Amino acid sequence: GVAVHGSRIEQHVPPPHPPAWGLPCAGSGSESSRVSAIATRMADRLTDELWGSIEEIWDAILEHPFMRELTSGELDRDVFRFYIVQDALYLVDYARALALCGARASDTDGILLFTKNAASAIEVERALHDEFFSEFGLLLDEVRSTPMAPTNRAYTSYLLSACYGGSFVAPRRMRVATLT
Repeated sequence: GVAVHGSRIEQHVPPPHPPAWGLPCAGSGSESSRVSAIATRMADRLTDELWGSIEEIWDAILEHPFMRELTSGELDRDVFRFYIVQDALYLVDYARALALCGARASDTDGILLFTKNAASAIEVERALHDEFFSEFGLLLDEVRSTPMAPTNRAYTSYLLSACYGGSFVAPRRMRVATLT
């Protein structure tokens, strides 16, 4: 978690490498269990491949001065205040992007997955941000009226553009082709 102490921000140090996520296996011995085990191995292989392909980027993120100062507790309070406001603004567009994916999903499971995550992006993070806003003496209307930073605007515009203009089905086919 993150805590604000006077002019210092403290956060637990992130793990040195991202976790590998796999799919849970069903019971043992059955055909569905065998298929589930194969799917898990394929997902693990893909996860490892994807994380391995960005290892240098991940390391650079962890070594970025913002991250180093945040994790060491040396990040300036005003810098963190700016970050947390921009993060709140970002999450609104991120939730929109997830909702767009839900609208474009081809089945009810996809709709539920994306729309629940869209709602969660706002609900869960709002609780965290509200705590920080209170510590900084910020009102929600003040946060909402803050202009989005140019880099934040560029990224969220790209994200929304990809969701509006991209195909929901094509990446899924590509992912299946990669796994086989």
